[in-house]
Amino acid sequence: MVVDWCSTPIRRFAHLHFSIIGITLTSASETLKTTTPLLTRVILTWLSESYIYYTLRNRGGEEAIAGLGVPQGVGYGIGLAFALFIMRGTSRDQSVHMHAQPC
Repeated sequence: MVVDWCSTPIRRFAHLHFSIIGITLTSASETLKTTTPLLTRVILTWLSESYIYYTLRNRGGEEAIAGLGVPQGVGYGIGLAFALFIMRGTSRDQSVHMHAQPC
């Protein structure tokens, strides 16, 4: 007698369980992939504002930067870069994990 392991009750439960996990991980992965460009835009905006502020301050003095606010420090940019790195790595790991299903 040959037993089809994919049709046993335990396998069906495991397949359902892994399917739910896969759907959850895929949703989280797609969310991270969607929000990554938004974070990239925040980084580029911060870089542009910092460059403009410090360039005007060095060339024109205090009167050139009168209307500009002081940009966030370097730690802000480093934090954003780490967040981007973690988001990309997590989304990659979750999308790879989804393809490893039993049976």
